[in-house]
Amino acid sequence: MKILILGSLLLGTSTSFAQSLDVNGLKNLFTAKKETLEKVHNGMTKKITTTSKEDNCGILMTSTQSILKIAGEKVIILSKEKFQPQNTEACRTAGHTTSSDSSILYYETKPTLKNDLEDLDASAASIKSINRAGEIVTMNLDVTDEKVTIKYDLTKPSFKNMISSQSVNYKTEIQDVADIDVKKVDLTSVSFCDNNDGDTSECTVGDYSDILF
Repeated sequence: MKILILGSLLLGTSTSFAQSLDVNGLKNLFTAKKETLEKVHNGMTKKITTTSKEDNCGILMTSTQSILKIAGEKVIILSKEKFQPQNTEACRTAGHTTSSDSSILYYETKPTLKNDLEDLDASAASIKSINRAGEIVTMNLDVTDEKVTIKYDLTKPSFKNMISSQSVNYKTEIQDVADIDVKKVDLTSVSFCDNNDGDTSECTVGDYSDILF
């Protein structure tokens, strides 16, 4: 009887133990989760919170991103972003003195298993270890001499299944947010950008209300 009880306890907790994977093992796991990973619909939303340092200035960035429209192989995303520097001498010296808010529209490739697998192949040389504990996958990478740890929750679609990314210079966390009603979104004064990279993207401010039709 004691053996049976012990066995049942071990079976009940086995999913909590970390399992080491290689890139091919993770690709097989993603393939098995294809239906979940490729889920996407209008209004799907996530919130991204990033804390970082720039010129010794602590900065908090929050971005609430929603899928407004599925357009073939692309999705149109609305990102409501807030930039908040600390009120410190280092921030003032670096020129980061005020908070700012912005609303940005941009196109992104529609999430697919194919894209997830291609991203894994592109990162394979940088991946040092992969571990799975239940539905949480943790990857450790060396990216341009910087150690990065990324965590995925495989119960979620690709659009929001990266739940954290962290190095010595930054920490990003992603959380679920209730879907929005796209019919109530105000697009009368937003920036439409090539992509969501503020350093390289070209943006045009205007009224894009007709983009939903």
